[in-house]
Amino acid sequence: MFSLNATCTGPSLVGESLPADFYTSDDNLLILVDLPGVSPDNIELSTQDGRLVIEGTRKEAEETPSWRRVFRLSDRYDVSHIVASASRGILSVTIPKRAEAKKVRIPVTVA
Repeated sequence: MFSLNATCTGPSLVGESLPADFYTSDDNLLILVDLPGVSPDNIELSTQDGRLVIEGTRKEAEETPSWRRVFRLSDRYDVSHIVASASRGILSVTIPKRAEAKKVRIPVTVA
């Protein structure tokens, strides 16, 4: 299907990792990351060497913890067309599949 390895470094917002859900379709990979209390202004996404990096800070009364999560993506995904949005503590990251990796339906004709 797809190769996805995830690692989390640094302090996290919830337990030992930032919770994330992954959904695939014929066209996209959707990653939903739980980031309660994090402003979209404090989230940074970047890609390098086939990796998606999500990092940021969460303002708290005494300290400002930082966090980082790295996802290794297969070359089936087009990282140059990633779209991200944040709403109500959920970061949505949509990564389209490359055209050559998409499922193509081949019609069968009667001979």
